[in-house]
Amino acid sequence: MLYFIPAWYDENQWREREEVWYRPKTSMEADDTAKEIQLFYRRNLCPLKIILLSSAPNFRHFLHRLGLIHVEYWSIFDAMQCIRGKQLNSFSYYDLAWPEGTEFHLTPFAAIASLHGERIALIQFGEGGNLIRIERYEEGKEVSEISYDDRGFISSIRTLDQGKVIREDFLDNMGKVRFSLLSGGRVEINSDLPFYELETGSGRIQKSYQKLQYASLEDVIGEVFSSYLEQLDAESVFCIANHDRHAALLQKALKKRKTIVTVYEARKKVCNSQVAMDFLAGADQIITDSEENEKIVRQALIRKGIPEDLFGHRIKRISPFSVRHETSLCQTLPVKNLLLPVDLLSESDFQEAILQLAFFLKTHPSVRVHLFTRSAEYWAEERILNRVEEILSKASFPPEWSIQEDSSAENRTEEGGSSQKFFADVCRDSMSIHRCMLLQRVLVDLSKRPDQFLQVSAVSLGIPQICKGKTVFLEDGQNGILLKKMEDLPSALSYYLDQLSHWNDARVLAYRLGERYSSEDIEKSWEEVIAGLD
Repeated sequence: MLYFIPAWYDENQWREREEVWYRPKTSMEADDTAKEIQLFYRRNLCPLKIILLSSAPNFRHFLHRLGLIHVEYWSIFDAMQCIRGKQLNSFSYYDLAWPEGTEFHLTPFAAIASLHGERIALIQFGEGGNLIRIERYEEGKEVSEISYDDRGFISSIRTLDQGKVIREDFLDNMGKVRFSLLSGGRVEINSDLPFYELETGSGRIQKSYQKLQYASLEDVIGEVFSSYLEQLDAESVFCIANHDRHAALLQKALKKRKTIVTVYEARKKVCNSQVAMDFLAGADQIITDSEENEKIVRQALIRKGIPEDLFGHRIKRISPFSVRHETSLCQTLPVKNLLLPVDLLSESDFQEAILQLAFFLKTHPSVRVHLFTRSAEYWAEERILNRVEEILSKASFPPEWSIQEDSSAENRTEEGGSSQKFFADVCRDSMSIHRCMLLQRVLVDLSKRPDQFLQVSAVSLGIPQICKGKTVFLEDGQNGILLKKMEDLPSALSYYLDQLSHWNDARVLAYRLGERYSSEDIEKSWEEVIAGLD
């Protein structure tokens, strides 16, 4: 059995990242672990199971969004809270026990419960319209937050004092408190119910806690996880996303187990963490997603004093994103869109890129520049366009090129129908990124480390790339151009936008390159990794 242990944590806490529907996501849900699970599950490579170390009352909705609702999982908080069953259940907040006379007012974002004209609760919903939290108020101040499990019961109750959480009670599905997390991190076990439940092949067993008070939640999780491991086959393999939150705990618990540890772009900073590096050094196999990250891992292990001949053979590079041949829509548009990711650009590179593109636009009126960002800031689009407007104005370019127009103007597709030439595309999930990429003629990534997800999407769609950083998804002169200096950007763009034959040649070569990174190739790489553990 292959067990996946993800790093799906909210700001390094033992809880999920689920948030109310109207707040933008701060990170992509489909991370490397999600992609790995999707590959193994959909291609039926081997029996697998997710081990979830965080409190995740909305985990079923999360799996549904990833297309993994039928994947088996074990939740450590379900064990600690003695929660049974994994079936989603819908229910209405109207059915809860409200004081007589309570009135409900619907807003565009949440529902408000009031009594005698005074707000007593704010009812919050998730992305699927499901109830996730009720915030209770007394005399205008928030006094508690009640989190609801998507299986139809209260998961936890957080008590607040002056806006700070002073206690969080975790409940079972019968409404009984099982343990409490106090301010300062200390944990108290309910002395009337001092046990947790584990799944075994023959059913469920109860295990008593070793203590009634623990210094931290991590201590409780470590104890329960170690008990769970005793129920598993000694030959089980664990694929773990390296992360500070669980590195120390897993290093101790999995010392004699077969482990695969992944170090990917979003978590590469853990190489600067001593505890994460200690865990990484003991892994049987180490997986990175790029040449750059592999180099970082090797250097970090060498700094730790480990000779390369002891770990070099344990490191393998596997992209979490497979290439799929698709057809873009860019040729159906009257304008030529190019996509420029801006999140990793320095201020000087951003300014120079905008100026180079502005000079190019003077002689190419049909070109539109889309500035790509994953920013979770509410005003991200306005902020980016304001920066562009300032740069254009100082260089005597028309500032209206970056001024967002009303919807009627934005929806004009005829060449010259709108004066706006710079747009900000805010994309925070894989679906919105895919929709954005479908409309692009060229990907221009001027950061030192190009965005791998965008590069894979470009290869899948046959879109030429112009990049400053070298990666395996760009072959200079084939499916794109490796830019040596920023001044060469206009000529590189002309090469693909002025000659359709050049664009078509790059498209064909991109498809050929993509054949090396198909699902079958990634599957084969993973099979080699697992076979290497024997």
